Amino acid sequence: MPQDFFTAIDSGTIGTVLGIGGTVQVAGASAGTVVEINKGTINVGTTAVTGVVDITPASPAATDYLPVRLTDASAFYVAGATSEPATFSAIFDRIAPAQNKYVANLFNASSTRKVTIKRIWLYNWNASAVSGVLLEFELRRITARTTGTTITPDPHDSSDSLSANITADHASTSVTDSTILRRLFSTAEETKIAALTMESIRSFVDFNNLIYEAKSGIKGIVLRQNQGIVIKQITNSTVGSVSIVIEFTDEAV
Repeated sequence: MPQDFFTAIDSGTIGTVLGIGGTVQVAGASAGTVVEINKGTINVGTTAVTGVVDITPASPAATDYLPVRLTDASAFYVAGATSEPATFSAIFDRIAPAQNKYVANLFNASSTRKVTIKRIWLYNWNASAVSGVLLEFELRRITARTTGTTITPDPHDSSDSLSANITADHASTSVTDSTILRRLFSTAEETKIAALTMESIRSFVDFNNLIYEAKSGIKGIVLRQNQGIVIKQITNSTVGSVSIVIEFTDEAV
């Protein structure tokens, strides 16, 4: 790019941009002194520009602006650089069923962290022969509980650690139920070979067992301080077992 890319420099305007016919105006702190124009690079002799650079094109209209926020380099977008929240899976493996039992519970007691539920699966991982029955469950929000049998959520990245006061357990007591989100049905019957039955379908293939998913462009279920989510068994049965996986993120409020 030629060194006469800009034709004039004065106190408020860095000339006329050839080929565009507009001007570059700096609103805010002074842009400093242009010390080099070389191959399209403008080096400005100043430590900071805190205003907004408005590029005013001659066409289609002089009022059409392209705002460019100038700040420290760490805030500029870098292609390919993304920030992913710490993600965990709470795995409730082969939990013994019982009427009104909370077979899975994820609770956030932190005032500085929020939990977002991404996906929940309900599985039948029972291999022992039993005479199971159809089991009804409720997916609910809760606002209080006394911790039952604790499980440790597994991080998707081993360098992540779950924040304090975010806990998972089953067989919780003194639970304060809130909103019901889903009614669910499964069975504790053992998995069968070459049988297209509910107990077999619930044993494999994730999409068959997905009971909740946060869709793209829609917020997932968010748990803020003193909020939780549970799967509660409704049916009166203690036969077999039930397995649940809750996938969630741990982020700053």
